[in-house]
Amino acid sequence: MSRGLTTFGLVVSLAMLASAVDFGTASAQPGNVLSYPLINSISLGSLGAQIDDGDEFGDAVAFLGDLDGAGPSVAAMAVGAIGDDDGGTQRGAVWILFLNSAGAVISHQKISSTAGGFTGSLASNDQFGSSVVWLGDLDGAGPSVGALAVGAVGDDDDGLNRGAVYILFLNSAGQVLTTKKVITRSSAVPWRAWETWMVPVPAWRRWPWVRSATITGASIAARCSSST
Repeated sequence: MSRGLTTFGLVVSLAMLASAVDFGTASAQPGNVLSYPLINSISLGSLGAQIDDGDEFGDAVAFLGDLDGAGPSVAAMAVGAIGDDDGGTQRGAVWILFLNSAGAVISHQKISSTAGGFTGSLASNDQFGSSVVWLGDLDGAGPSVGALAVGAVGDDDDGLNRGAVYILFLNSAGQVLTTKKVITRSSAVPWRAWETWMVPVPAWRRWPWVRSATITGASIAARCSSST
C-alpha cells in the first residue's frame, strides 16, 4: 500500500450537527454532534457489500447530492477504496452509497474493473479511487445526471505512477454511462479553438501537457506552460 496501511482501518462516519435552536442544552449547540452513523465493512456487509482487508475504504469521500432524484434516498456519496482487488491487485474501486435521512446506507453501487459499467482499463496498483470530486451535471441535457472525477494515482500511462483522472458520467442508480480518461503527455497536443476547458495548475507544479478524450463532442484539452 502506498499510504502505509495494510489492513482495513478507515471508515466513514456521518456527523449530524445540531441546528441553532434550544440553546439551553449542550447537545443543541451549533456544531455539536447529535449522532454518528458508522459506515464500514460491518454495516455494508449487511447489505451484501464486501469490503476486504487492505481495501482502504474511506480513502476519499465526495457528496453527490440527491443522485436518484425521486428515488428512495435523500442523498448519495462516493467513497474510494484504493486497495480493492477487483480484476487485479490494488486496482481500486469507488462505492456509490445512497443514504436515508438518518445517514444510514440503504443501497449501494460499486464501480471497479468488474462492476458498475466502468469501461476504463485499470491495471494492478493503479489505486483508482484515490480522490473523488463531484462535478455536477456536466453534460447538461445529455443522458447522465452528473459526473464524478476519480483519481488513479498509480496509473502508468507514459511513465511509472504518473497518475490519471477518470471522468465518470453516472445515471441515477450510480452506474457509469460513459468513461473519459485524463492523462499527462510528453508530446504536443493540438489545440481546439472551440469549447476548450482550461485545467488550472499552480505555476510551481505545472505539467508540460494535459489532455483527455472528448466528452460529448467537446474537447477537454489544456496546454500548461512548463515555465512560469
